[in-house]
Amino acid sequence: IAIARSVREPVLVLNTDLEILAANENFYTVFGLKESETIDMSVYALNDHAWDLPEMRQLLERDVPENKQVQDFEVAFVLQYIGKFTCLLNAALLELGDSSVIMLTFKPEIEGRHSSFRELDYLKTVRNVLLNSPAMICSLSGPDHVFEIANKQYYELIGQTDFIGKTVKEVLPEIESQGFLEILDQVYRTGENFTGREMPVALKTGEKENKLSYVDFLYQPLRDDKDNINGIFVHAVDVTEKVVSRKKIEESENELRNIMDTAPVIIWISDEHNQNIYLNQQWYDFTGQGREASMGMGWVDVVHPEDRKEARERFEMAMREKDSYEIFFRMRTTEGNFRWMLNQGSPRIDKEGRFFGMVGAVIDVHEEVIKGQLIREKEHRTRTIVEEATVATAVYTGLEMKIELANDAMINLWGKDRSVIGKTLRESLPELEGQPFFQLLHDVFTSGQTYYGKEDRVDLMIDGKMQTGYFNFTYKPLRNENGEIYGILNMAMDVTEQRIARKEVEESKRRYQEIIHSSPALIATFEGEDLEVKIANDSILEVWGKTREVIGKPFFEVLPELAEQGFKEILNRVYETGEPYRAYEMPVNLVRNGQKEELYFNFVFYPQKDINGKITGIVDIATEVTPQAVLNKKIKESETHFRQMADLMPEKVINTDARGNVLFFNQHWLNYTGLSSEELTKEGWFSKIHPEDLEPYLEQWEKSRNTGENLDLEIRILNKEGEYKWHLSRAEAVRDESGLITMWISTNTDIARLKEEEKRKEDFLKMVSHELKTPVTSIKGYIQLLLTILKSSEEKKVGSLPIKPSLDRIDHQVIRLTRLISEMLDLSRIEENKLELKKETFSMNDLVTQTVQDIKYTNTQHKIEIVHDCICDVVADKDRIGQVLINLITNAIKYSPESQEVQVVISEVPEGKVKVSIHDSGIGIDKADHLNIFKRFFRISEEDEDTYSGFGIGLYLANEIIERHNGVLKVNSEKGKGSEFSFMLDAAS
Repeated sequence: IAIARSVREPVLVLNTDLEILAANENFYTVFGLKESETIDMSVYALNDHAWDLPEMRQLLERDVPENKQVQDFEVAFVLQYIGKFTCLLNAALLELGDSSVIMLTFKPEIEGRHSSFRELDYLKTVRNVLLNSPAMICSLSGPDHVFEIANKQYYELIGQTDFIGKTVKEVLPEIESQGFLEILDQVYRTGENFTGREMPVALKTGEKENKLSYVDFLYQPLRDDKDNINGIFVHAVDVTEKVVSRKKIEESENELRNIMDTAPVIIWISDEHNQNIYLNQQWYDFTGQGREASMGMGWVDVVHPEDRKEARERFEMAMREKDSYEIFFRMRTTEGNFRWMLNQGSPRIDKEGRFFGMVGAVIDVHEEVIKGQLIREKEHRTRTIVEEATVATAVYTGLEMKIELANDAMINLWGKDRSVIGKTLRESLPELEGQPFFQLLHDVFTSGQTYYGKEDRVDLMIDGKMQTGYFNFTYKPLRNENGEIYGILNMAMDVTEQRIARKEVEESKRRYQEIIHSSPALIATFEGEDLEVKIANDSILEVWGKTREVIGKPFFEVLPELAEQGFKEILNRVYETGEPYRAYEMPVNLVRNGQKEELYFNFVFYPQKDINGKITGIVDIATEVTPQAVLNKKIKESETHFRQMADLMPEKVINTDARGNVLFFNQHWLNYTGLSSEELTKEGWFSKIHPEDLEPYLEQWEKSRNTGENLDLEIRILNKEGEYKWHLSRAEAVRDESGLITMWISTNTDIARLKEEEKRKEDFLKMVSHELKTPVTSIKGYIQLLLTILKSSEEKKVGSLPIKPSLDRIDHQVIRLTRLISEMLDLSRIEENKLELKKETFSMNDLVTQTVQDIKYTNTQHKIEIVHDCICDVVADKDRIGQVLINLITNAIKYSPESQEVQVVISEVPEGKVKVSIHDSGIGIDKADHLNIFKRFFRISEEDEDTYSGFGIGLYLANEIIERHNGVLKVNSEKGKGSEFSFMLDAAS
């Protein structure tokens, strides 16, 4: 019964009363029955009496009792939910001691009729199938699990020969603590099968040594004729090699991923659909982007907006063309600024030449832009899928190798169907011609020697294609009761994937070595507590100044100078704690060619672990950054000097980045506000600006940041005493070689004293004007009195003196003096926006003529020429325009000591304008002073200031008067070549 239950075909066992004693699992599966519902049931009552057929009664009640054995008996059942179901039955009456049983085996479909074995040969065949299977098989009896039978493979597994009749606990005491006895007890107690997958089992191979294996196994309960459990059937397959191979592959992949995650460069991998599937840890540390956000095409979000389109298009083009590519673009860091990066990608091609994506590296080249060293990291992930092997079984009879029995696993392995049963192997598998298997079978049949094949290559025609596989198999001779060979048992396991897995491990190791040795990065691995140099690529050996002779030596024996620099403690800590150690721009003193050199490195020491998590060594991945580090050091020194100089300046200095974020306040700021740099940064220095000045300042600052224009503004700033002081605030952009703004430098100069001085000056001018105007008014009164007296006494002659003309001139000059005094008052009125204009229509020609005539009365040395190019009227304040003419003509005379000619030209210009120009050939004005000439109190500095004395308000007033008439006052002059002052006003319509 136990044997019947382990056979793959449906099997039913009856007693002579035609009641069901037992059936195997396949029987219940095929006929849709449950074991608990059938035991002790009449066979005719099965499937709702569907078995109560005349042909079944003929078979069981007449043919079997008479013939003992019936083969290929055709029966057609009509089953509920299945319909018509035709089977070929083989029936045998078996004598078992004092009782007899009927064994029925079923072939679910009619595929041809075949001759059967004799009963004894058939039973021996079944027994040999079990005992010679490549799987490990045994049967246990009773609740103590006593060994009853075991095949050769089971003997080899446990390494013992004398254990039949003993309990499992006696034979294998070491598995008591491994949980197997509990599982056996559970199966025996519950009657439920137990299947284990890749279960580890440690069996003794010596007195103190255990061998660890991995097995797939089945514990299936065995039952007696009363359906009581009386034993357990054990079927196991050794999958140690498969498991170990997979673990090695996983370990190799983990090592490769660890190297990528700890590499000092960003590594990425995409699939064949343009989707990013992997970015190492460096990407997330550098960009601050989340893992989900970076997947697919999300990585382009951190590329600068101006570079984003090209970065995407170049990547997609490389994917379409399945070709390598490289591109420079700016990428956002976690701080929010952008750095120049070099992105290089290469296609990933599998062994069959199929494209499945890209792999690449992103390198920070910001400091050297395009001149930096390109680091290439090419990485190929290994993937191996190992499917569970199945045990395939077949029996060939006769020297012609007729296929007498083949299970589904073997038929599937061949890629055939069940029509091959009954045919010769040569007919069924003609593709084996030219391969060694027909000869091997002939040799086994004739010699009686079993053949064991290990990873033998087999080429089979499957689905119309010749396919190659690798198999472990046995050709075992089968003998009858006379010892004669009548057939061969063939059992096989497909180990193709195991062989591929082993090759993949070897290939993975080879690629791992290739990546390390071809990488421009500096890579080395150290093993054990002594940190023995296991691997060192050419790049790191060159930096060390060593050759490959250092391989196998302790690290600090190779570079003893590093021990005293703290590296021994660092490496020991990494080895003991498993915590990686990273350093950036670390100075390292190396002895190369007998000379000590200081170099700078970015590096990481990362622990290596075995599959059990135990630390076995350390990986050293480094990049030499000496030029970059030296440059950064100089930059820091420069920044220090800048801050020292800024602290010495009397101005309040602020340094911000391109976006206006404050980087630095000098000491004068801190002294002025009474705050620390942190407090001032937190509060914001804008909070110190007077509320009335804040909005104009922020508007100007925003404009400057957007346009790059300099800022120049007067504002009031609060000091630590709570007082607002006037400051001149200026900000200027600092740009890089490409013209991009990198920072702003702002100064705030205290101009409170200047403001006070200016106020005092205005007060002084008002006082002087007032004080001068009073006596001049008195003088003018007396003169007018004299003129009145003279006018009434014209007939009287006062000698020959021209008293009247002289008094006229005195009166005229007093008017002029009054005008000059009025200019001072006008200056004050302009500042207070109180200057009034009394406009009227008058002739510009007459005004110029009259003004020149008045000037000639007091200045007879210069020739003043008037040129009337046009006759024009204007609408303006006649006195104010006359004031402008007097100022410009007298200046022309004053600054032309060596020239006696001044020319005044009246002309008409486009757009209805009247232009008056005053030309002289005097000392001229430097072009650098043109912008300041019309500013209040501005005076041209000359060696003899007495010669060119003045208050610096005449041109300022003239310019203000012309601008208030909506006109323009201009100067055209060169040093030593004279000057031309001109103004333009709207002509009267």
